[in-house]
Amino acid sequence: MPLSHLKLNIKLDLLGVHKLNSDNKDQYSSLRFLLLSHHTKEELHRTIHLKIRGKDLYICARCSGIAIGLTIYILFRQQAAEFMFNNPMLFLLLPAPAMVDWIMQTVGLHESNNLIRIVTGCLMGMCWAGMLNLFFKDWSNVIFWLTTLIYVTAFLIVLPKRFKKLKEEEG
Repeated sequence: MPLSHLKLNIKLDLLGVHKLNSDNKDQYSSLRFLLLSHHTKEELHRTIHLKIRGKDLYICARCSGIAIGLTIYILFRQQAAEFMFNNPMLFLLLPAPAMVDWIMQTVGLHESNNLIRIVTGCLMGMCWAGMLNLFFKDWSNVIFWLTTLIYVTAFLIVLPKRFKKLKEEEG
């Protein structure tokens, strides 16, 4: 069946897509909105707004920074890997600014800006690339698992607050 005949009728209020339906010709762009911005329409100031062929495209600012960090690491992989492996504390420190900024913003202590989101995302992206490199070199490395445990735990503690905040804004 061609995609043009696919009918969608889903509601994902917590994730920022309010309604996709078969009457909406722009239903695939709504899915694109969810995947690229993953913010509510009230939080579009946390995204980078692009206009391509007359269509609005919103890309999460922090995720843009992560992509930049991944790219930098890949371009300078040899030097970056050597530097990070010789300074293993970087695996714990590089993502810290992004996590602190995200947590403080999520719990309402401050509102960040896109420059901070991009810079902290870039640091996180470099760390993620380094951690993947570390994982594939030595999957039993304690630093890899410790860093993963710390940041996944922080993420899981704060995530319910994020969903609660989105639910309150919606209602």
